[in-house]
Amino acid sequence: MDAEARVPQQNAAACSTFCRLWSLAALFHLASYNEWFASIFHFLLLGAALALFCRPNSLYRLLLLCALQVVQLAIQAPMVSNHWLFTGFINATILATYLHATLKKRGAALDQADFYAAFAPLLRLELLLLYFFVVLHKFNFDFFSPDSSCAARFYLVQAEHYSFLPRSFTWAEGAIYFTLACEILIPLLLCLRRTRNSGIMLGLLFHGLISLNPVSRFYNFSSMLFALFFLFGPGNVFALAPEKFSGWKRKISRLSFGGTMLLVAISGAGILFLLNYLNQYLTTPGDMYLAAWILYCLLIIAAFSTTIIKKCACASMGALLAPRHRWLLLLPALVFFNGINPYIGLKTETAFAMYSNLRTEGGRSNHFFIPEELQFFSYQQDLVQITSSSSHAIRGLTGRNQFIPFFELRRFSSQEPLAAVSYWRDGVSTTVGSGANVPELSRPLPLLLRKLLYFRPLEKMGAQKCTH
Repeated sequence: MDAEARVPQQNAAACSTFCRLWSLAALFHLASYNEWFASIFHFLLLGAALALFCRPNSLYRLLLLCALQVVQLAIQAPMVSNHWLFTGFINATILATYLHATLKKRGAALDQADFYAAFAPLLRLELLLLYFFVVLHKFNFDFFSPDSSCAARFYLVQAEHYSFLPRSFTWAEGAIYFTLACEILIPLLLCLRRTRNSGIMLGLLFHGLISLNPVSRFYNFSSMLFALFFLFGPGNVFALAPEKFSGWKRKISRLSFGGTMLLVAISGAGILFLLNYLNQYLTTPGDMYLAAWILYCLLIIAAFSTTIIKKCACASMGALLAPRHRWLLLLPALVFFNGINPYIGLKTETAFAMYSNLRTEGGRSNHFFIPEELQFFSYQQDLVQITSSSSHAIRGLTGRNQFIPFFELRRFSSQEPLAAVSYWRDGVSTTVGSGANVPELSRPLPLLLRKLLYFRPLEKMGAQKCTH
């Protein structure tokens, strides 16, 4: 079979691999928040993810999972995590691609290989855009300062948790440059044909490593990236993996009874040793999901390592990113727009600036080279400091040396219109008594703005502390 004839077969195998990894990413997301049955949508997401995992060649099961996640995201917005919003962009892209392909074919059956070839370039481009903003947002003075940097803080917490890691200021400072170097190298290596496999491996290792940090269960973010990394894999790697697995099965089936028992004993001892080692770090029932993630992570890295040893033909970058339908580039354009929000005066949360120490509010940006003058909107300039409140939503902000945009105070006040609140705004102290009807605060925000805009608290003075 010549190379051109093998492409549809490789695309179909790649689509099935992506579907299975994508379903696992949804499961690890649910596990990270322990929200299996928190709502009807979590229950439905669980069922859809399991259904797709069991039958990864079903386009309808993939579309069901994508649709459920997008609907759940729309309901929860804007109070969602960065990785879940980006997952929503990915799923919306898959749904839009299917809709376009269906309309174009006018009811004809959609081939799995063709569908993968249509949506995969868009997803690859969106992943590269995500890395672009993850790196861009970190080019600020506070991220490079060991006293305030999220990277330094996370390393020190990880060193405290894992006793074999050195605990020193020098290592914490090195974590800043190590983090940035990896996040720059991963997309660059993915873009070059000769280094693409190295880029995938670096991405798997780096995000597997940071997912072990006790600050948060970052495996929800890493599992999403693992699925997207494989979109950059050589076409024949998806055929090699099943072949290699079948080869292992044949070798095991030929073992004698004694050889089989020895293999079972060695495998069992290895698993018990790993679980016993992990036990010292598993302090809560939810940490069992971390153990499952570690086993999954090791399996993915091992599987990719064994397949890339053989000669794999990597496609050119142009072929990987070339969209079949140019109007679908609107979806990556939305990803780009979401990433530039902090610099144009819009939202500062869920703009892919997670743990970057970025500050753009109040005319005091800490970015190296993006000026405040680019801000077309004034939401970030209208800041208030909460001094007291009876509202459960904002009581935690009282007594802190922090600002929040007035937009967020309006959000909280419209949710609890009878709550009392005192705040400073433009140098003027204002107190709104319990039950007072102040139109500016109690008037509900427009639905579109309420769903799209979300701002984080910021420091009144000094460096921007490490927040999500």
